[in-house]
Amino acid sequence: LSPFLLQKEYYLIQRSNFYYTSELHKVKLRNASERASIKEAFIVQHSVYQSPLGPFFLWFQGDELVYASFQEEDGESWLGRRFPGACPRTGSLPPDYQDDLDSYFRGKRMDFTWPLLLLGTDFQTKVWAEIAKVPHGQVTTYKKIGEALGTKAYRAIGQAVGANPVSVIVPCHRVLGTNSFGGYGGGLNIKRMLLELENVTLRPNFLA
Repeated sequence: LSPFLLQKEYYLIQRSNFYYTSELHKVKLRNASERASIKEAFIVQHSVYQSPLGPFFLWFQGDELVYASFQEEDGESWLGRRFPGACPRTGSLPPDYQDDLDSYFRGKRMDFTWPLLLLGTDFQTKVWAEIAKVPHGQVTTYKKIGEALGTKAYRAIGQAVGANPVSVIVPCHRVLGTNSFGGYGGGLNIKRMLLELENVTLRPNFLA
């Protein structure tokens, strides 16, 4: 049984204007002493998955994924800003994580159930929760996310999508502009290849 499926409780922990969440739909607040100690206890493991699209870099705190990107320098910069005292330890990707990514990059439908520790503002976490609802093989738009959240702040939505810390797992590559391909932190070619991997048919004018 995957260690992700053994997760019994889900938390949303507020510290200043950041939220630490290990699941996007069920939340439970920890007490003040736990909130105060989480930053000091933040020890990360850095792993690399060799995908067909190039190296995919992942950072974990325990079993919880905190950052994933095709750009290693982005992850290092993000970690340095959020936890300047953290000392990442390089380690192998656990077999269950490896198997899930192997299946995904072979083109199999994969609804990742990994436990996540996401850092972001309240607005960002709401946007990421909407992204997480987009099924494999389908897409959404910044406008549709805004409609779901009851806001027309599409620029802010775009910024929140771009700030998603866990590429692929929270599938921000499935978010497009209403009449454009939209952006992607890993590069537009990677975004297109991920969508092609999921058999998404794009309109001809959506050129990356």
